[in-house]
Amino acid sequence: MLRHFLQTIQSRQDLARGHTTLCLGLVLVSVLLWAGCEHKAQRTPTPTPAVTPKPVPAAPPAVEPRPTPASPALSETALPAGTGAYAGITETGEQPPDEYYGDPLYWIPGMAYETFHNPSYGSFSDPVWPPSAEIGRRIAARVEELFKAYDGEIEDSHVKSRVFRHAELEVISESMSPLHAAKYLGALGSSLYADKARELAQVALDANPDDFHTLLLWTTLQYAPDDEASRKRAVAGYRRLLEMNPNSARVRYDLGNLLSDYQEFEESIRLLETSAQLDPRFSEGAFLRMARKYYFFGDKAKALAYLKRLAEVASTQRAREITRERIEALEQQGEWLLFVD
Repeated sequence: MLRHFLQTIQSRQDLARGHTTLCLGLVLVSVLLWAGCEHKAQRTPTPTPAVTPKPVPAAPPAVEPRPTPASPALSETALPAGTGAYAGITETGEQPPDEYYGDPLYWIPGMAYETFHNPSYGSFSDPVWPPSAEIGRRIAARVEELFKAYDGEIEDSHVKSRVFRHAELEVISESMSPLHAAKYLGALGSSLYADKARELAQVALDANPDDFHTLLLWTTLQYAPDDEASRKRAVAGYRRLLEMNPNSARVRYDLGNLLSDYQEFEESIRLLETSAQLDPRFSEGAFLRMARKYYFFGDKAKALAYLKRLAEVASTQRAREITRERIEALEQQGEWLLFVD
């Protein structure tokens, strides 16, 4: 600007007037600079408006991987069917025979079972079919009666299956007690028998509403996947069972597994952890479920910690392989492996 100003003066050959103009310009610049400094000195800084942070979803409750909650003290009279690990789980309160590898809840004293052994997946036992030779003969006779009602031979295989299943359920319901029939059908693990098993369990419970074992069977048979109403019925049943026997590892494990909402997270973890403490047989399932819950509720570090605990107690070759794969995936990609079990 100053260079341009001087060039203008020289081009007009008016040094006297240029000198006067230059003086006035310098005075004006000085005034402007002084005014700017004065304004800056007197100005009060405007406070930055407060910004309300966006709400951040609460993290899962902090639960130590190895909590040590005190179990409630109980008198022996509060424990149903004895005080051992199978109290209330089996109807006798005793451990099933060594050759039985099924769920103790479904074990029927005197029933014959067929056991299958797999080195990778472990052993399991299924009740033999039919429950007895006499029941088998009665089922065959009932099927023949139903076929005759159709006035001829049935060609449709689906109709044959329905007729046979109807006869099977009818004869089993008539030939066994409601409790044993419900256990037998429940042990088969088929959706084809689930409704009848629940129906018979209800009959058994109505006849003996304060029996821990019967209520446990009824409660276990209630839950159906993707059915919230059935989940609520099962949760209510398990809560009643927990009041009857707070130290039942089986009830704590089942209830902790069913509590799936975020609001139930802390209680679920506590129940699963204490089930493993009360009975080490539940450690494997409890650690897997706690790892899964922690992962899907946002705490990958605790999920990894429980997977490593699971690796120490996994009972089969396949379970150990899956656990190692999950640990590697969580450590390297931060992701939970799905559809491997």
